[in-house]
Amino acid sequence: MKKCTRCGKTKNITEFGIRTNRSGSPQPNCKKCDAERTREWRKNNPDRVKETKAKYAGKNPGVAAIRSANWRKENPQKYREGWFKSNIKANYGITLEYYNHILSSQGGKCAICGSPSNGNRWRLYIDHCHKTGKVRGLLCYNCNFGIGNLKDDEEIIESALNYIRLHKSLVNELQGVA
Repeated sequence: MKKCTRCGKTKNITEFGIRTNRSGSPQPNCKKCDAERTREWRKNNPDRVKETKAKYAGKNPGVAAIRSANWRKENPQKYREGWFKSNIKANYGITLEYYNHILSSQGGKCAICGSPSNGNRWRLYIDHCHKTGKVRGLLCYNCNFGIGNLKDDEEIIESALNYIRLHKSLVNELQGVA
């Protein structure tokens, strides 16, 4: 039995790490307290953590890449969430919380055609003004790329609408529908 110097609890010796720089003597803090202390230090020293990770990756490029690939493979949902969060922040300046707010305000559907979002795998696309960068809403793939291909130009969109109306009325006339 040994007393942890951080939490003050007496614990089994197996709950303490072993010092690597001494001949097998136990760490002064239990594993749980040591992990908590490490988390706090990492949170308070993000620049040092980044620097240490970069230095390690530089010395061990293959190991870091393999670990990263393995983590992505073992945590696909977390990876997709993290990628999505950083992507929308970098490209559109919005948070996941704001994305979800827009999604909720649209009833989980495309703002144009009303197609539902299909969760994490098929999210609605973030529609934004290409001139200002301002987010307008969330659209399904077809609507987003449709207005994108029409260059977000009201005249072109109106012309396309008139074209559809003209041909719809011609088809109706040919079929004898009034």
